[in-house]
Amino acid sequence: MTKWFFLFLLSLTLVLGIRYFSFSFPPIEDNNCAENTIESKLDGYWDLNRIDNFSGLEPFFEINNFSIILNRLLPSLLSKSQLLRIDFCNDEITISYNYFRKWIQFNFSFLQNTEIKSSDSLLISGYATYEPELIKGSFSVKGIDIKQEIYLDGGELIRSIDLQDSNKGIIKFYYRKYEQ
Repeated sequence: MTKWFFLFLLSLTLVLGIRYFSFSFPPIEDNNCAENTIESKLDGYWDLNRIDNFSGLEPFFEINNFSIILNRLLPSLLSKSQLLRIDFCNDEITISYNYFRKWIQFNFSFLQNTEIKSSDSLLISGYATYEPELIKGSFSVKGIDIKQEIYLDGGELIRSIDLQDSNKGIIKFYYRKYEQ
């Protein structure tokens, strides 16, 4: 085995290993919802393209010395490996996304300001509203109050997260339409 062949195998193993540990297809079956009451451009699958201000999540991770390596490594691992799915069915909106191999799902009714139902046990309480092409939510995770907005901007879907007790600024996840 030559040195170049070994380096090729090592790089191939690293790339495939990172992809395996950071990506999974949605476990949630597609809804064949015949009675969808609204059409929205937010509907469908979205692929994470990039993350701005990842250091804003420092209070959520509870790490005092948040390393610059994690600020650069974790966003690059999440990019191209996270899917966001938004479904509109009857009067309910379902938002699902993966964090590495774990899927988290939120449901709420868009007819009024309503409480969020979640598949994640960390969500303590939360409310969400839907305006045309804009989803707003306020909830508490691990005792941290979070405000989140999901909207379209220039063909990209933006998930904007503001941790209320943090002075690090707003974290933005930029998604593009997922082509299956």
